[in-house]
Amino acid sequence: MVRLEEATCIATAGAAGGKNLGPRLEANRIREVFWIKFLNRAAGTNNVQIHERASGGSPKVKDVWSLLLNDTVAWPDELKENSLPLYTIRTDTASVKYMRATCDGGGAFIRMLFRDLP
Repeated sequence: MVRLEEATCIATAGAAGGKNLGPRLEANRIREVFWIKFLNRAAGTNNVQIHERASGGSPKVKDVWSLLLNDTVAWPDELKENSLPLYTIRTDTASVKYMRATCDGGGAFIRMLFRDLP
């Protein structure tokens, strides 16, 4: 398997609680996310949204994960040699993008494994 990088963040409730997942993705690059794990830190259910956002642009929702009280979810359960990426984010010549996470019910710890391609 290719060498993957790790990124972690703690997202909290509301738009102001949105956190970047990993470093920014420079122009003309591709990010592939192969594994993601969530730990719900809220006092109840929590919806975690994964976004992609260009600098100065509005976020686009890529995925929503619903977590129960004290829930821990990892996807996929096991990362294999031939695993395909869960998310692919591309930038063009004029943009820089970020992956972000927000929650609606409280905090969540998020960890992901990814690689950036030229």
